[in-house]
Amino acid sequence: MKHTPLIILAALALTLVGCGSTEAEKEPTPEPSNAEEAQQQHADQLETGNMEPEPQTAGYGTYRVHAVSGTELEFQLPADLDHEAVTELEALREELGIEPVTYITADIDNRQGDTLAALPQINVYDADGTEYEFKSLPYSLPEWEPEYDDSDHYWDTYDRLKELEDQYHDTAPPSGTGATILIYQGDDLPTQFTRVATYPNGAGQADDAYLVE
Repeated sequence: MKHTPLIILAALALTLVGCGSTEAEKEPTPEPSNAEEAQQQHADQLETGNMEPEPQTAGYGTYRVHAVSGTELEFQLPADLDHEAVTELEALREELGIEPVTYITADIDNRQGDTLAALPQINVYDADGTEYEFKSLPYSLPEWEPEYDDSDHYWDTYDRLKELEDQYHDTAPPSGTGATILIYQGDDLPTQFTRVATYPNGAGQADDAYLVE
């Protein structure tokens, strides 16, 4: 019976330690103050297995990604319509009678990467969870092809589309750089986004982009 108070005190101490650990675990993760901190936080989440992206609300502007693979991306969402490549694509779209679309112009910096970097897709989400899918030219321009009829018009259009695909391809070699364009087949892009997900290596796991301050 003389040992009972010590046992009670020990149990109480363990209970307090457990409560303290629980409170510590409940402390929220501080919000990133810039794009670099946000990307580091995302990389830490990947390492710990916490794959949930940090919520954000952002609008039009320049976005940046520091991918875990070492690839760096910077892109304009949506693209400036005065961009030379966008002007060329817009002229062709109007000529073919294609419905209005939305563009992203992107630079791929793979100088710190040791494998081929690709940017085939960027997905944008709004507050309602609606997805707006931008695809690189090799995946989006085939939708602009006219119906096949073996005419000169068909083959001329096909050749022009292929030239644009080759000129603005969606890859950058190891230690190299590249530039590409992505297209969303629509003009109803919202002005505010809750997530901008990129796929710099064509993988299933996204690297989230953040608006450059």
